[in-house]
Amino acid sequence: MFLNYLTSKSTITKAIFKKTTNYSFLLILLLVKSMMHSYASTSQDSKKEDSIHSQIVVLNSDNSIAKYHSVSREFNTIMEQHNIRLVNIDLAESSIKDTRIYELINQKETKVVYCIGSKAYGLAQKAHANKHIIFSSVINWSRFPVKDGSTGISSELGPAHEISLIKYFFPDVRKFGILYDESYNLQRVKQIREEANALGIDTLPIKITPGDSVLNALNKLTTKIDLFWLISDPTLLASNRSVQSIFNWSKKNAIPVYSYGDVFIKYGAVLSISVDEDTVGRQAANLAIRFITEQNSNIPIQKPAGSKISINLCRIEQYATPLNEKALGSVNRMKTCSGKF
Repeated sequence: MFLNYLTSKSTITKAIFKKTTNYSFLLILLLVKSMMHSYASTSQDSKKEDSIHSQIVVLNSDNSIAKYHSVSREFNTIMEQHNIRLVNIDLAESSIKDTRIYELINQKETKVVYCIGSKAYGLAQKAHANKHIIFSSVINWSRFPVKDGSTGISSELGPAHEISLIKYFFPDVRKFGILYDESYNLQRVKQIREEANALGIDTLPIKITPGDSVLNALNKLTTKIDLFWLISDPTLLASNRSVQSIFNWSKKNAIPVYSYGDVFIKYGAVLSISVDEDTVGRQAANLAIRFITEQNSNIPIQKPAGSKISINLCRIEQYATPLNEKALGSVNRMKTCSGKF
């Protein structure tokens, strides 16, 4: 009987212990879950706090330029949604001295400096501040030093991408002509030549310097190329007169022009593949948020995420340039002889 009693007691004790252990385990689980939730909440609050107390200085080389304005507008919209304070400075209009801009950049609250255009990027670098710098709309960014903790969005699409699209639209093209100032586009032209060569296309680049006759340089290309590639080059496009001379020469000699911006379609370019500036603004905003919330200092330079294709069917017809009509399905904007662009 006593043995049975002990056995019974032992069984009850085990049951109570098991039940108590289950309760303890549940309590521990609840405690851990509560701690994790608290940590996650604190982490989120910390990120929100970082955003609220962060400041971004936006340096715009010239906000009256449409593409700079588009980039700035999209960037500012996203920053305002994240309650990030902005200091916008239009370098073309502002009377603020450079020394005051350096002070703003070096303020403790300033976490990121966003530079739109080459002038803005050059100025930000002179501040010698230990801040994250993001750039966009900078011609051939590789000619500038990029310090640790800085990044940007290239203003050029990859040459291989552009050449492939040119070949897709105009399969018979075998030789490109290019005019460029090597102080701006030495690396860019080198990349174009390498990629074109890999795809079986010859390039004939001619160097120019400020003061050179653009027309004289173009005349050296007249009988030697199938297409002229108009790249973004401040020396080549120094004046409206230079731009007009390019397209007058193109029309006179029935040589098609490929360009980097759809504005040149109105002048007479047959094809343009341009960066979508709204997308660039959003890309830059995402980079800024990453710098602020992730404490990430190693973000590589990015290619533009979006592009637009425009075509001038009127000039293609006038020049009798063989066109792959299947490619027209990928066009965003189209100019005809009878319609406006």
